[in-house]
Amino acid sequence: MKARYADLIWDLKKAITGQPAPYEYAQVAIDAYMEATQKRLCSTELAGAHWLNRALSLALSINDRQRTSQVVTAIFAFYDAIADPHRAGVWVFPFDTLYDKKDFLTPEQQNRIIAHLESMLQRTASQGKEFDPFGAQAAAERLARHYKSKNDKANAQRVIKTCGEAFEKLARDASPMLA
Repeated sequence: MKARYADLIWDLKKAITGQPAPYEYAQVAIDAYMEATQKRLCSTELAGAHWLNRALSLALSINDRQRTSQVVTAIFAFYDAIADPHRAGVWVFPFDTLYDKKDFLTPEQQNRIIAHLESMLQRTASQGKEFDPFGAQAAAERLARHYKSKNDKANAQRVIKTCGEAFEKLARDASPMLA
């Protein structure tokens, strides 16, 4: 509640009163979103990802480098706590949220995002209880984008091929109509 009300004031004060909201409201919202996520007060992991994404957006909007760094750390901590190959919508969020904002990520953090995606690609593309071709696709699309930006054609092709092989496995085991 604290995060939402502070965020509401931050978003609407200027529209309603014509005066900008003090930046402290954004700071309160950022801190409350991080705290709520850390305490797992969110109803779903996806909601927690949205809260952290909003906290990052607010921190960037007020150019608060300390809070930006804290939110990035919170994103990685949240990922570590909830990463599950069957929840692709959640485990892709570090890439989706941070990848294009490399100016405040350390090289270690950038590498960690890619390593997480590589791990999920292998886990979801391999036969077993974590097999999920759609999860493999989510990882492969992001990894291909990364490798293409690095002009690493071999790795881009590798991840796309791995994804394709996962769908081939799925089709082999499916009914003829579905395959």
